[in-house]
Amino acid sequence: MTRFGWSFGLWAAAHAWLLFGSVGCAAPRAAPQGQGAQPAAAAARPTPAPTWTSAPAAWNGEFPCDEAGVTGHPPFAAIERLATTREEVRILVYGQSISEQAWWSKTKAWLQQTYPGKKLVMEEHARGGCSSQCLIGHARWFLDDMQYNRLPEDVFAWKPDLIIFHVYGDHIDYGYIMRAFKEGCDAFENYRSSDNMMVPQVRCTAAQRQMAQGYEPAEVLVQSDFVISASSFCSSNW
Repeated sequence: MTRFGWSFGLWAAAHAWLLFGSVGCAAPRAAPQGQGAQPAAAAARPTPAPTWTSAPAAWNGEFPCDEAGVTGHPPFAAIERLATTREEVRILVYGQSISEQAWWSKTKAWLQQTYPGKKLVMEEHARGGCSSQCLIGHARWFLDDMQYNRLPEDVFAWKPDLIIFHVYGDHIDYGYIMRAFKEGCDAFENYRSSDNMMVPQVRCTAAQRQMAQGYEPAEVLVQSDFVISASSFCSSNW
């Protein structure tokens, strides 16, 4: 997929995610007997097109959405506050180069247009080419050749209400990032890599803990490659 394709896909999907809430996907639904892997027949539905926060562990070509998820997940609390109050709402776009593309600024403009006069603060703190292991200090970032945990300055110090997140890399380190979005620096205290190694650079320093003071657990919208490739297909069939 071209860079434009990635950007447009995320921009379009983010609108539905933020306005209607995210939904999870369960294991792929079985195809009707006597048929191949087919999407469910289009039927009248009062709900918006489905979106995903995660993909099945193994994709086998079957339609991936769980119907209960489509109707059962409420909007993000941050978006509800943006729509109904005058409180400041802070949305952070975080990850790698995909998160740096123009889709996020278009999404910000769309939110401002949809909720005029509200206190939206939305920024992008992504680091191109910095995988999950790079973000937490398990590996160096090629741009500055430094190895340290980036989350305290990129995320915790900014104190977002909602994080829109996409990253590639080591799955164990990805899991620590997701945990850290809820726990802050404490998530890294007992860090072990996928090969059960301690990596001192991952743990927050005293200065980083000071930087992260006051951080509260944020809501997280997880973007995945599956979302980008399937969202338009799914929306055309539901």
